[in-house]
Amino acid sequence: MKRKINIIAVVLLLVNMATPCRPAAQTSATLRFNDIKGQHVLTAAHNKSKYFVTCSHTDDNRSCFLVENVVTGARKKFYTTAHVEPSMFYTCSGYIVNEMEIDNEYNCWFCGSKWVRTGQYVYNTQGLLVPDTVRYGYIGRFDLHDVMNGSGNLEIMTIGNSFNLEHFTLTDDGSLYATEEMMIYKIQPNSAGYSVEKGFINHTNQNGSLVCRFMDVVCSGDTVITLALCVDSNHYFHYHDMFFLNYGTRSNFFAGNNTYPYDTYDAYNDRRARRWTNAPVFLTKTNKGCGVVVSYITENTDYPLHDFPGKLIMFHFPGELTGPTEIIHNDDTDVYVRIIDHWGPPYNQKSRNTEFNIVQDSNGSTQSAFVSHQFTSEEASSTMMCVDPSTLR
Repeated sequence: MKRKINIIAVVLLLVNMATPCRPAAQTSATLRFNDIKGQHVLTAAHNKSKYFVTCSHTDDNRSCFLVENVVTGARKKFYTTAHVEPSMFYTCSGYIVNEMEIDNEYNCWFCGSKWVRTGQYVYNTQGLLVPDTVRYGYIGRFDLHDVMNGSGNLEIMTIGNSFNLEHFTLTDDGSLYATEEMMIYKIQPNSAGYSVEKGFINHTNQNGSLVCRFMDVVCSGDTVITLALCVDSNHYFHYHDMFFLNYGTRSNFFAGNNTYPYDTYDAYNDRRARRWTNAPVFLTKTNKGCGVVVSYITENTDYPLHDFPGKLIMFHFPGELTGPTEIIHNDDTDVYVRIIDHWGPPYNQKSRNTEFNIVQDSNGSTQSAFVSHQFTSEEASSTMMCVDPSTLR
């Protein structure tokens, strides 16, 4: 099914950040923003490391972008929507950002859910009167140069019949693939703006009863790759032990993709790598062929002999039709509870087969929890290192 969508231009709410230039030799910095009290922080960097973008969310569910030129130290901050003081029948809106990426043309792309309070009240399933709020899935974009110059527009493309785009990937031909639970969308530029093709991939067992949802999507060259998990908690084996990779061409992914299941039991011939909940699992491309890395936090407490909770584990798949050639995990005593952010090597470092993760430990701290790993060949040894996140910038 194809449909056209229009681009809505929103004027950026720019805030000047008067900051002295950073010395060229400085390698790290700590930034504090007292006016942003929410959570859910994302980061993205341009492949030439000139721009660094941080997206955070306020306590009233609005997103705020901070754009920094890491060469000059100049920074600009803007909110996607203005704050509105609550009243009985007030209307307002905001953007929740789930993922963002910077392309080679200095555009920052992002996706998520736009929420709109209509000013009316409705009864919920518990019989309570609550504000009526509608949601739309969207893709957004702004130009980094425009932001730093104090101008520009925030372009928002809402997707019909979509509520919350969770992940997306940019392709070399200017199109995008975005996922929402069991749905996947191809967003293609055309003379009228953009068209949207919608599809879904339903991974099933032999009885046809297994339902999966997308966890992530990437595009490497001409190949689109998706990661999916079983969400049927009644299916004991698939829910805890399996994940699925789909490979297809960017021009015809819906009609011609191949599914490859992987059983985490095969990692160590026991259940230590299994998961107990539906916590996120991440997919990162290595920029080397169709290579990808699947990473998550282990949750196994099934057998005392193989207790393995709180490990950051990564499976390296160098291409289609191959199993993981490397499976690594941290061998320190830290116990991690979630992956805060993750990314692969920059586009201009195609020879570096590296995976990066920022993780939170069981004490709520991210100190010494930035984990990077440079994947090697099947014969070479693997190493993992942890560093302080404050040294990254």
